[in-house]
Amino acid sequence: MGVEEELLVVDPTGRPVPLGPDALEVAARRGEGETAEQHDRQADDSSGAAHLVHELKAQQVELGTTVCRTLDEVESQLRHWRARADAAAAAVGAASPPSPRHPCRSTRSRRRGSGTPG
Repeated sequence: MGVEEELLVVDPTGRPVPLGPDALEVAARRGEGETAEQHDRQADDSSGAAHLVHELKAQQVELGTTVCRTLDEVESQLRHWRARADAAAAAVGAASPPSPRHPCRSTRSRRRGSGTPG
């Protein structure tokens, strides 16, 4: 299984900022990602390498893992690429923290009247 995850790029107050492309420029220079232009040129490349790529909205970056055989491997790669995304965002004055939970979780839980995720 492989995993893709979209991460918001935020300012110090937690507001989304359109610095995803700038963070990806940093990641590309570090060999950890690709700019939108590089991604478009390599659209037919099916190497399956894990990396950071552009997302539709400039306030986001996407990470992708390689194909993993175990959940421990997925977790390890997600932690690695989340840290690399955050480091690239930090280089342009932002952050890219992983979302601690699904944004709708609390809404669904409140509707059901329980504290457990729905």
